Amino acid sequence: MMKSKGHQNIEIKRIEDNNKRHVSFSKHKLGLFNKATELNVLTGTKLDVLVFSKRDKVFFFRSPSWGKKALDEAAYLGFWWDRSFENMGLDELMKFEAALLRLKENVEEKSKEMNKKLSSNFSSLPFDSHV
Repeated sequence: MMKSKGHQNIEIKRIEDNNKRHVSFSKHKLGLFNKATELNVLTGTKLDVLVFSKRDKVFFFRSPSWGKKALDEAAYLGFWWDRSFENMGLDELMKFEAALLRLKENVEEKSKEMNKKLSSNFSSLPFDSHV
């Protein structure tokens, strides 16, 4: 009997083959939604997961603990980025602005982290980049 190598860490990098990338996207999207379901069941956490494909197709998970009323309201309101802010009151506009600023800061921070990780990966490559 052959021994298993056990859990192997794989290098995280872009999959170049379109078919393999699509299969990987589908599997990982399903895994993400399964983990979201697990988190909801274990902790009662209310959560939404939005996934945008390369072709901007939107995949959406909402935990059942949101309840029917929240689902109906969300369906009525649509996505927050599609809402018109022209009819918002000052208080709602200020909350919306604060949320957008937090989102911008989070995106900038994540971008910095990813750039650091990417540059450290490139600096460890086994070839001389000055050739």
